Amino acid sequence: MTTQSVSATLQTQSGLALTFVDHGFTDGTEAELTSGGFNAVSGQSAGTYGDGMTVTHALVSGGDNLVYAYIANQDGSINMALPIARNAAAVQGVIQLCRPVRLIPGMTVQVLSDVTGSTTVGFSCFCGSGVSHIFTGTAGTAGTVSNLTSIKTGGNVGDVLTGQTIQKAWISSTADWDAAEAGGFPFVGLIAGNGQSKAMWMQQMPVYNQPVPQMFSATVALNDKLQIDTDTS
Repeated sequence: MTTQSVSATLQTQSGLALTFVDHGFTDGTEAELTSGGFNAVSGQSAGTYGDGMTVTHALVSGGDNLVYAYIANQDGSINMALPIARNAAAVQGVIQLCRPVRLIPGMTVQVLSDVTGSTTVGFSCFCGSGVSHIFTGTAGTAGTVSNLTSIKTGGNVGDVLTGQTIQKAWISSTADWDAAEAGGFPFVGLIAGNGQSKAMWMQQMPVYNQPVPQMFSATVALNDKLQIDTDTS
């Protein structure tokens, strides 16, 4: 198991920045990122550290292979997916959240970074109703089509977000879509139950550039799936 340094900042409406850091964050397992860094009591959860504050902007940054990050509710459910970036890559920096989040005790910042050589794709989305969710999948070889499934239920997007309209989505891909990519199709597709393509979002690689929200609307129906067709050979 590998480790890396992961840090985050949550900018609040009150003008204070809440900082988080773990210099020995374990790859391959979702875990909480607790307070540390500038002017912070180390080891506190977000809801305790920023109790009553409203977060408006954020960024979670790591050494390599960040898949997703989010603010979790007290019950562990996803409140808001957070923007991510790789240290030293081309970044926009701290960006505005899809909606403000008021912190209360019990809320946490959760992060997944993956091990070197992984081929994980993370799809973080925000719906018009205010619901945020995250899906992940593993890129295959020889053009294998794979489904992205919910990090909470394991279900497909149609099972989790039926009737919701995805307004924004950003994708983290650890599979290498540079000039060495042998084949495949560099998008995440929203595929209807009858096999028709409904929407496409470009895979983004934090190793090169900060994934940023791709903004267009797509309504999810029962039996819809998020799929990738990636050749990592």
